[in-house]
Amino acid sequence: MASTTKGGPRITFFTAPWCEPCKKIERLMMHTLGSDEFQQCVDKVCVKDPSSAPQIKRYNVTSVPFAVFHIGPSSDDDILVRNASNAAALQRNLQVWSEARTRALPMLAAAVVSSSKY
Repeated sequence: MASTTKGGPRITFFTAPWCEPCKKIERLMMHTLGSDEFQQCVDKVCVKDPSSAPQIKRYNVTSVPFAVFHIGPSSDDDILVRNASNAAALQRNLQVWSEARTRALPMLAAAVVSSSKY
């Protein structure tokens, strides 16, 4: 999965149906980002789904909730939050991610306009 897409930086959120802290953190992210931005920018990955195995392995997910804040085009730019149930840490990372997204969107829009000229 690319860390940035047409919509800019993304968040990969690892969760499970039985995980109560995951539900709490999902509500917190939705409240902080707003419903539309949450739907557009957050990729929910269920750790119970066998097709999620490559992503789980890539980020060494050993427990949930777990979040990856994709800030830039390189995986070196990713922020991994292993204990995403820590609301204060999550809020700080949401702020950093949101600022990166705000900076990226005008550049992405300009790139789309330039590429459509040819």
